[in-house]
Amino acid sequence: MLGKPHRGTANAYIGCSMASLHASDLEQFNFYLLKAKNCVLDAMISASVDSYDSFHSQLLNLHCITDLERLAVPFFSSASRCSSTDVSESVTEIWKAQILPRLQLLPNNVHARELVLNVHKVILDLANARKAIPKIWCEISGSARRYGDFAKARVAMSNAESFRIPSLKGACALERAHVEWAAGDIAQALNILRSYLILEGIDLTMYKGSG
Repeated sequence: MLGKPHRGTANAYIGCSMASLHASDLEQFNFYLLKAKNCVLDAMISASVDSYDSFHSQLLNLHCITDLERLAVPFFSSASRCSSTDVSESVTEIWKAQILPRLQLLPNNVHARELVLNVHKVILDLANARKAIPKIWCEISGSARRYGDFAKARVAMSNAESFRIPSLKGACALERAHVEWAAGDIAQALNILRSYLILEGIDLTMYKGSG
C-alpha cells in the first residue's frame, strides 16, 4: 500500500492517484484524488488576482483531475474488473466521447495540451488501450505544429507511427504531411501523401491531367 504523505503538490498527488489506479486500490485512489483537489483549491484561493500564471497552472491541474476521475471509473467498475478487454474498451470509449472533446476548453498552447494529454496517455496505457495512444501523439503533434515547434511535432509523429495501428495510417500520414507543409517543406509533405496513397493501392495516374 502506498504511504500517505501529509503534504505534497497537486502534481504529486495526481501521480499517486495514477499509481493507485495501477494497483487497483480504490481507497488510495480516492484519498490522493481528494488531496489533489484540495491542493488545487487552496492554491486558487490563495493566488493573487494578478497571478495569472499560477491560477492558469491550477486550472490545468483541475482539468487533469477531472479527466482522471472520469477515466478511472471502468477500472473499479464491478462489471468490467473481470475483463481487461472490457476495461480497455470502456476507457477508450470514455476518452473518445467525453474527454477528447474537452481539449477544446484548453488554450491553443502546446505545453498546456501536452500536460493534459500525457495524463491521458498514462491512463490509456494502464488500461492497455494502446490503439488510442497514437491519437494522443497526433494531438500533441497538432498542438506543436500550430505553435511552430516542428521538432516536437516530428517526434510526436514518430511515436504515433511506432504503434503501427493500421486504422490510423491515414490520420498519421495526414498529420505528418501537415507538419512538413507548415514547416515549409512542401515537397516532403506531398511525398508523404503520395507514399501513403500508393501504399493503399490507389492508382495516382488516373488523377493526372489529360492535357
